[in-house]
Amino acid sequence: MTASTHPRQPVTASPAPVLSLEGAKICTPQEVIPAGRVVVAGKKIIEVSPLQDGLPLPNGALRVTLEGMRIIPGLIDTHTHGGFGHDFMACNERQAKAVLQGMARHGVTSVIATISTCQADEACSIFKRLLPLIGEDTGGAQLLGFHLEGPYIHPEKAGAQPREAIRHPDIRDAGQLLEGAGGAVRIMTLAPELPNALDLIQFLVSQGVVASVGHSTATYDQMLAAAEAGASRVAHTFNGMTPLHHRSPGIPGAALTCDELMIELIADGHHVHPAVMDIILRCRGPEHVILISDSNQAAGLPEGEYIRPGNRKIRVKDGAAWLQNGSLAGSVLNLKTAVLNLVRMGVAPFEDAVRMASGTPAASLGLAHTKGSVEAGFDADLVVMDQDEHVIGTFVAGGLVYARPDGPLAHLLRS
Repeated sequence: MTASTHPRQPVTASPAPVLSLEGAKICTPQEVIPAGRVVVAGKKIIEVSPLQDGLPLPNGALRVTLEGMRIIPGLIDTHTHGGFGHDFMACNERQAKAVLQGMARHGVTSVIATISTCQADEACSIFKRLLPLIGEDTGGAQLLGFHLEGPYIHPEKAGAQPREAIRHPDIRDAGQLLEGAGGAVRIMTLAPELPNALDLIQFLVSQGVVASVGHSTATYDQMLAAAEAGASRVAHTFNGMTPLHHRSPGIPGAALTCDELMIELIADGHHVHPAVMDIILRCRGPEHVILISDSNQAAGLPEGEYIRPGNRKIRVKDGAAWLQNGSLAGSVLNLKTAVLNLVRMGVAPFEDAVRMASGTPAASLGLAHTKGSVEAGFDADLVVMDQDEHVIGTFVAGGLVYARPDGPLAHLLRS
């Protein structure tokens, strides 16, 4: 038992209701507590302990028994374009809330809305529509900011991105985008081999933006130069880049060997073969791998044809989204399924898979001390799962935003 996991300072009464979630298996960074207690006051976790070791609760605390359940940290999707019929690029505020609420039903508590390559005026229009939601109560996952996937990418690796809006890196242009987003751009994905890209990477880092590499033809040496300039992330690794070759390792070679980089992984079984996922984990470990969904608006919907923003037709079949030319067009994955896929495929144990969808993405955003873990002092972003790995409850900042109607948390929504 460690002091950081099981704080022994007294639990003090809070003006907000105190909730004690008791009896579930709890995944903490230090250990798995077979039957524990998580105490939430307001927006924060104030205690995590084995059930029998818990300190006295404040008067009026509400106790909920969750025997046979599992509590994990809320999942953080840092690369998603939307779902449930809506793309963040075309959402109004009401539709964006519907996406965030849908994601919460699958255990996602924090989201970075990903904006594909587009003209500056379109991007600023998107920012204007979505900015009011950042940090606010959405009734679902919390919107933390924006991920600009472009516009400074290589046309040869555009994938599902609209080529007509791609442009060369330009610090003034990028500065206008950051200003239009009100400082809410958290990640920008670009191609480091383009002219002025290294200067742009340095500028982004100086502005507190994570510089990510993707949709790129960069060589191994160009990727190392990007990392030296401050790039710290690789977008949807092995996709949208030149393949790994034994004489030309490219971006994948750097992603597998460079300690400065965290790397995104789409674990749907279509974008990356399970054997390659295993190689990624063997090389980098869960502390450097970030599970993402890269979901489009068809996530959560039946198979069929859909139109993405920019009049790009996609067909969803067999759990994947395809362009008419046969290329993958994002995914229809959700992050909870990505976690379970890694376990089912034998690539990672459950606790490591959860870390890649919570603690590691939090660390990549500089939020390692507030999100992505079930620890005292952290935001009360929690997911309760049953023995069949179904989400039965999702808490965001201490508030229950989803409860399965027949589950043990449903009465909290009705009260």
